[in-house]
Amino acid sequence: PQLATSIKGQINTSLSFGIAPNPVFGNATFRYQLTRSGEVSLAIYDLSGRVVDMTFMGVQAAGEQEISWNPTSRISNGLYVAKLQTAEGIQTLKFIKN
Repeated sequence: PQLATSIKGQINTSLSFGIAPNPVFGNATFRYQLTRSGEVSLAIYDLSGRVVDMTFMGVQAAGEQEISWNPTSRISNGLYVAKLQTAEGIQTLKFIKN
């Protein structure tokens, strides 16, 4: 499946971005580091490129950030892509939801 049509923008591979635990069995925590404050969005995509959850959208300060995520029952088990978009760029990661 192609994700390129859904995940657009400047990819920033130096942006620290992770999820724990992976695989996700219940609640999960996304962690990332911002070097400056600004708009942040965190979205979850299925492998067809469809947004299945908009986890966070707002302004955050510089520094270490955490977002707790509790996937709803409508999100089935499988492979997903999380997309973090900040003023510094975009970073993506794949994770499994069990």
